[in-house]
Amino acid sequence: MIKEESTTRENFDNEFIKTSSESIQNVKNAILEEKKNSDETESAILEMLKEMIAKLKGEIEKERKDRESAEDRLLSLLEDTCSKLNTNSVTVKDKIL
Repeated sequence: MIKEESTTRENFDNEFIKTSSESIQNVKNAILEEKKNSDETESAILEMLKEMIAKLKGEIEKERKDRESAEDRLLSLLEDTCSKLNTNSVTVKDKIL
């Protein structure tokens, strides 16, 4: 009877150890899978952010060039206008004198 109880207890202990080990292994596997998924998600987000930054930099550069072009056209127009005003002013002065 004592031997049977001892054997039963040993079987129970072995089964408990086996079940516990399997549970621990399942938890480890789940953690590793979560880590892998997290790393993949992080990489995807970083890549997406890099693409967005590149796109925004391109748009900013285009806007800067467009603004500079508009400023150059406006400056040219102002210079032409000033030149015409000066020419007209000289012509008016010549007519007056």
